Amino acid sequence: MFYMGIGWVGDDPFLIAHLRYFLPALPGVCICAGYAISVLRNRSFAVCVVGMLIFAGVAGAEMQFKELEMMGKGPTGPPMHQNGYHLLTISQLLSNPLNFRESFVRVESAKIILMDGVDGNVILNIVDNTSQRNLTVVIELGVNLPPLSLNDLINIQGLFRQGITNPEEDVNGEWEIFIKAGTDDRVEKV
Repeated sequence: MFYMGIGWVGDDPFLIAHLRYFLPALPGVCICAGYAISVLRNRSFAVCVVGMLIFAGVAGAEMQFKELEMMGKGPTGPPMHQNGYHLLTISQLLSNPLNFRESFVRVESAKIILMDGVDGNVILNIVDNTSQRNLTVVIELGVNLPPLSLNDLINIQGLFRQGITNPEEDVNGEWEIFIKAGTDDRVEKV
């Protein structure tokens, strides 16, 4: 319970998901459970204790997997469409970016207005017909890209997150879609 006083450990949605902070208590819990089983010699109680320990382990692992999914590092994205990406416009994303932060999104028929390369990654700025603001797309080295040029129309899907120049998550700051290699994230030419 000591760790619950630390702000970011007790924050939703990761209230219990940061189980690694409670692991130091696990040996003591196991010793107490073993003692209770050996002292009471009651098989039904022993089965209940063992079942509760197994349930706690499975539930904890499930919470960790959910956290990883939310951070874009898990096996799948949030199930919205058959491919697991929210279909949105740039205007929808940038009008309230905190609602979509760290979620998998898809933007269709976006126009490339700027192309650049930094540290092997490809950086695109895109716009669509719903917003005057542009959105940054960061494409990780190793992503299979079609040949792209300025003014091409593309469909993109990836992880929506704050940009590197926006650490405070300012709604008017830079936001980006990150395209990760080896995932279902992609850039398609229209």
